[in-house]
Amino acid sequence: MSTDTIPGFHCRIDKPEAIRRIRKIKGRSDDKPFLILAESVVACEKLVGELNDKARQLLSSCWPGPFTFILSCNNNLDENINSGLSTVAIRVPDNKELLSILAEIDSPLVSTSANRAGDNPLMFEEAVNEFSSEIDHVFTGISIDSYTSGSAIVDLTVWPPELIREGPQTLPVLAD
Repeated sequence: MSTDTIPGFHCRIDKPEAIRRIRKIKGRSDDKPFLILAESVVACEKLVGELNDKARQLLSSCWPGPFTFILSCNNNLDENINSGLSTVAIRVPDNKELLSILAEIDSPLVSTSANRAGDNPLMFEEAVNEFSSEIDHVFTGISIDSYTSGSAIVDLTVWPPELIREGPQTLPVLAD
């Protein structure tokens, strides 16, 4: 239930029943996509295909970190993840414990903030109190001291990238 930004719900991307369960717990509509937590830029490319040099350079300068990038997705993801869109939102978290979990399970995770749809994100203790009876496990071994806001959301399907939502850090500017 934690990340390097705000607490979240997570499950493996290859577990459609778990993805549907998270959607139900949140009360999230079918047309609202989830984001994916990946271990690295390489893991990201396994999901979306090869990136151009500029995109790879930007991702490498931002990840791991509190930046979620919207990327074109050529692979067939479960439509419960990206709601049937041709894009997917991906982030590489800046949290060594979470990165270790991603490496150990050898799978990206579907992720979303721990709150009911339409409500403000909850802090860790609030999320545990609200959802512990509805979820399988609370990861308490993950440090939660980095940020108190969600990640920046950046559309990388266009160039220059478009900032959709500000986050706790400023998007780096790349030299041409």
